[in-house]
Amino acid sequence: MYIVSKQELEYLIEGKIKIEDLTIPENQTLVTWTGEDIKEMLKKKGLKVNLQTAVDKVSKALDDCDCPMCIKSAFDCIEYEEK
Repeated sequence: MYIVSKQELEYLIEGKIKIEDLTIPENQTLVTWTGEDIKEMLKKKGLKVNLQTAVDKVSKALDDCDCPMCIKSAFDCIEYEEK
């Protein structure tokens, strides 16, 4: 998985850049959690939280952080708030 900007995607579609230009090591993601992961965690925990709200809270909690434990800890805050 790679992180690319909307502009880079537009350039790719227009043929201004090649896929190889986007698959450089700097763009490679090492932590690959998504909103879908958060959705599944909410489901498993039986929490009735709006997905966008949950994703926003996890995202805010992860400012300046990039490890899976931090993601889990941020998610745990959502669970705690719901109890």
